[in-house]
Amino acid sequence: MAYTPATGTWRALPRAPLSARYASGVWTGTEVIIAGGMSPDTAMQVFADAAAYNPATRTWRKLPPMPEPCWGATAMWDGTEAPFIGGTLAGARGPSADGMAFNLATGQWRRLPAREFNRSNFAAVWTGR
Repeated sequence: MAYTPATGTWRALPRAPLSARYASGVWTGTEVIIAGGMSPDTAMQVFADAAAYNPATRTWRKLPPMPEPCWGATAMWDGTEAPFIGGTLAGARGPSADGMAFNLATGQWRRLPAREFNRSNFAAVWTGR
């Protein structure tokens, strides 16, 4: 569902190309990028696929999959890339220090250097630097 603050109304979104899951996402200014996630059932499958939703055209598009399945990552937008930081990788027993970034212009993912501490399901803000 999408909420329109100006009218105080909700509307249904078109069906997404990703299955139901706990995923990470970020707003780029024109699209919402959704990636990874974990199934909400007892199978606890971890995903690497990704998609973008454009509210102006009300359309979804599939994106290349993340380099590795991950859930619980924190995503932000830096104006060029969408870094997905931390989270838990498929088969891991705890949070990761790894990260991946999706470049909207090239349509490709790249791995980021590992951070000093492992984190999952945390908040982050891009400050411009």
